[in-house]
Amino acid sequence: MTDAHNNAVPNVSVQLKTNNGQFANGKPVDNALITNNNGIAQTTLTSKIAGLADITVTVNGKTYTQKTLLPAIQHLRGSS
Repeated sequence: MTDAHNNAVPNVSVQLKTNNGQFANGKPVDNALITNNNGIAQTTLTSKIAGLADITVTVNGKTYTQKTLLPAIQHLRGSS
C-alpha cells in the first residue's frame, strides 16, 4: 500500500475474502493482515478446486475485487 506520494504505508489493516479456497488461517476470510514497513500484506491462498477465484480486498473502507487463476496441481508418486 502506498500513499499519494508513492510512499509505503505500514501498519494498515487489510481484509481479504475469496469465493474459492482458503487463506493461511484456514478460512475464506482473513481479517488479521497488517501491512509491513514496505506497505505489503501477505498471505497464501490454497484450494482443492482449480479455476477462477475472486479475491476481494478491503482497505480503509474501500473494496477491490480481482480474479485470479488457481492452477490444478498434480501429485506425483515416486516409483519403488
